[in-house]
Amino acid sequence: SAVFNAGETADIEMTFNAGKEYRIIACSQETLGKVQFKVLDKTRKVLYKSEEGETNPSWDFKVANTQQLIIQIVVPKEDQKNKLAQLTQSGCISLLIGFK
Repeated sequence: SAVFNAGETADIEMTFNAGKEYRIIACSQETLGKVQFKVLDKTRKVLYKSEEGETNPSWDFKVANTQQLIIQIVVPKEDQKNKLAQLTQSGCISLLIGFK
């Protein structure tokens, strides 16, 4: 979990082990809007991208070979109304990763 501001992104590099089934879920406070996440390989090729506007996006997948993947969190830019009022929205995002 971490606090983000509107329009920010963050990359998290993690090791995923061969033969395991994983689920990644991103949850955020409503003030941030619909947060997206992407899963990239080491060459930054996009393996998965959550749908824009999806609430609490998740992805289930199985890894054939142990590898490092990058999970990129993308917080939407603030809306025009907040920008004009000079209010910067911030909130907490939790990234949950489980395996079996």
